[in-house]
Amino acid sequence: MSSITKPVTSRLVVPRATRVLHVLGSDVATGANGTTAAIGTNDTGKMLRLVGPAIQVSSMVISPSFLRQGRGWERHKFDLVWNAISDPDLNPKTLAVFKSAFEGQGTLVVNQADHVFRTTRHNVSLTLQGVDGVVMPKTLLIRLPTDHRIRAIVEDTGFRFPAILRRVGTQNGDVLGVFPSVDSMSTIFGDRKGQYYLTEFVDVRRGDGLFRKTRCFFVGDKIIARHHVITNKWKITGSNSTDIMPSRNDLLKESQDIIYNGFDGFPERIQNSLRLIRNKIGLDYFGIDFCMMENNDIVVFECNATMNFNPNFDEISTRHNQIAVPRLMSALNAFVGKAGARRV
Repeated sequence: MSSITKPVTSRLVVPRATRVLHVLGSDVATGANGTTAAIGTNDTGKMLRLVGPAIQVSSMVISPSFLRQGRGWERHKFDLVWNAISDPDLNPKTLAVFKSAFEGQGTLVVNQADHVFRTTRHNVSLTLQGVDGVVMPKTLLIRLPTDHRIRAIVEDTGFRFPAILRRVGTQNGDVLGVFPSVDSMSTIFGDRKGQYYLTEFVDVRRGDGLFRKTRCFFVGDKIIARHHVITNKWKITGSNSTDIMPSRNDLLKESQDIIYNGFDGFPERIQNSLRLIRNKIGLDYFGIDFCMMENNDIVVFECNATMNFNPNFDEISTRHNQIAVPRLMSALNAFVGKAGARRV
């Protein structure tokens, strides 16, 4: 009697998307009808959704009353929790609630709250002092500003003028100005409500008299160059770069070369400095603004998770920055995919 061998059939297994809970929130109810708006957060929700079907994103907005309201979240539905509450100056209460509600629950968390708390301007200044190849201007946190109090802090820390003064919790180049001395800051003396950051001003102009700023994003172990701005103004923003860059082919080429070549094209000393910064800061995802000096040191302007990547490029002369978008998408896909591979 002959036996009949049944054919072996294989079943195609299609991996499911990595499920991400993207958490935003604010200490202040500023949305419609008193709802919580996402102030002091970043645009990672938009960037994660741009990756495509490999990542399934759900968003949740929380406030300091999240736990008191008896609200919760369905842990079994997510492989990863992405904390987008990124400004500890604006949202310390909500950030603490995030830690209690979402961390230590058996689900991987991107940008844990304790690491975010350490990214205030003055804490980053302390963290990055002495890092090889890094010039980190000192930043002082000033409360209840008086002439005597500021002078005492300046003398104790060896702080040097001129200095940039800004209110705590401000972003996007919103500053009160550059001040040559304590005396020149008299308009804030006696302010019992406001808090201020005072940062040493470093003149980063090269021999051509122009200021430069490069922005990069850290995604896990990847570093993505986002843009390189050149301007004749000390406050280096993308908007004021349009004053001279569109009419200068040499400046456009400099910017294009840096972004096209990306992180791998940076001098080795600068690559090493950025890796050291990543390890010091400890976040999974964050941005940095810095100036590459002619001796390959870098001067750090800002370093935190509040920076937006902003994938829109409206200015024709700087649309070469678009090449950074697929690079970030690839880095996010790889980073989030690792979490998916470790899910239970």
